[in-house]
Parts: sequence; structure tokens; C-alpha cells
Amino acid sequence: MILNSLRVLFSLRLKKTIQIIKFFHNPKLAYSWFIEFIDDKVITKRHQKYTNFNDSSLIDYKKAINFTTKTNLVEINKIENKFPDFLSSKNKNLPNYSWAATNELAKITYIITKLIKPKIVVETGVGPGMTSWSILKAMSENKKGHLYSIDLPTPNTKNMPEVGYLIPNSLKNRWNLLIGPSKKILPNLLSELSNIDIFIHDSRHSFSNQLYEYETSWSSIKNQGFLISDDISNDAFINFSKKNGKDHILIKQNKKFPIGIIKK
Repeated sequence: MILNSLRVLFSLRLKKTIQIIKFFHNPKLAYSWFIEFIDDKVITKRHQKYTNFNDSSLIDYKKAINFTTKTNLVEINKIENKFPDFLSSKNKNLPNYSWAATNELAKITYIITKLIKPKIVVETGVGPGMTSWSILKAMSENKKGHLYSIDLPTPNTKNMPEVGYLIPNSLKNRWNLLIGPSKKILPNLLSELSNIDIFIHDSRHSFSNQLYEYETSWSSIKNQGFLISDDISNDAFINFSKKNGKDHILIKQNKKFPIGIIKK
């Protein structure tokens, strides 16, 4: 009985593994996704010492922008009024829309891009492309800037028309999309770019992956530049800020874990 159960379980896992490999069309990409998945579901659970957030430790996104950019709230409100309604009801039934950035993250990236007028922004994690769209929209209005996005598809990506499908074609002239794991792509990209103004993490929110992306991107971020991270769901962000002697800001958003910002 036990042996038969084990055989059935092995068969199901083998079928799932074959499905994943077929989805990626590349065993190396499938392996990268699998390693990140294990890291997220197993290793990360050992690194959650600093994740019991309360309202007193989190601030509003406008106050965060005010504090980090020294821009008054009147000006921030003016920019926010130009922000497109990414979270309109007509969009919420689109494929994998639940993966999209929250309204807070989209507004933070839009407003900060408008304010500091970055030349180069690098982000990891695209999904439907809401954050990418907010950045590209701001760059288009600034008439300046280029966005480099790295995305490792998952088996659920097949439910989307394509990675970044929310981004209008009219904004794609300022966009490069790179498909694959950030551990392979990010170091080479940063080496080619030399310096960047903003780095945004929104890929796999595991301890090892977040810490790797923070540490890899940090030396390329210009002084007065920004490291922005979605989902501070483990200790990587807090540990990184302490190690580098930098203050961090945690911003409440419409989901369980906050957004983090460090200004270099």
C-alpha cells in the first residue's frame, strides 16, 4: 500500500517536472526556477526575524517620497494627479492581474521617476508590467530615460498573453526586456551600464534572491540614487541596510508586506 502510494506520488512529481521543463523549453531555465522556488518556500522561512510589522513602523508612500526626495506634498500631489489609473476595475479581470504591483508601488515608481528624471532604471520581475508601465510613462513625459527589465517566467506565465502585456507599444522604445534568472543576467547588465539611478526588486521574494539582488546592484547605484524593493517578507532588506549603514524606509501598501526604500 505504502509502496503504491510512493509510486503514485513520484509519478505525479515527475509529470509536474516534465510540464515545467516543457514550459521553459530549456532545462537550465527550469532548473533556475526550481532553485528559486525551493529557496522561497524552504530557506526563507528561517530568515523572518524582522517581519512582524505594525502601523507605527510603516509610513504612507507620499511621506516616504517627501522624506527621500525633499519634495513638498503639494508638488507630489500635482504629479500624482497625472498618474493613470492602473488599478481600474476594467483591468482587474485581465490574466494574472493579481501579480501586478499595488497602487502604492506603481505610484512610488511613477512619482520618483518624474522627480529625479533618471537616465537608467533596472528592475527585476515584470509579470503583467504595471510597474514597468508606470516607469516608462514617467520617462516618456520626462523625455528622458531607459528601463531595463529582467524577468524569469514561471509556469503560471502561460496564462498571460506575454510578459509585460500591459505596457502600450507607444512606450516600448525606452524598454529592454531580458528573459532569464537575475543571477545570470543582472551582473553582466550592470557591468555594461556602469551606473544606474534606480534599482527595483520585484522578482522572487526569497531571502537569498533578495539579498543577492541588493548586494549585486548596490555598487552600480549612483550616489543619491534609490534601491526600491517590493515585499519585505524576510530579513534580507533589513540585514542589507544595517550592513551598509543606511537608513531604510518601510511603506505600507495594500497587501501583507511593505515596500522598502533605501537612498544611497
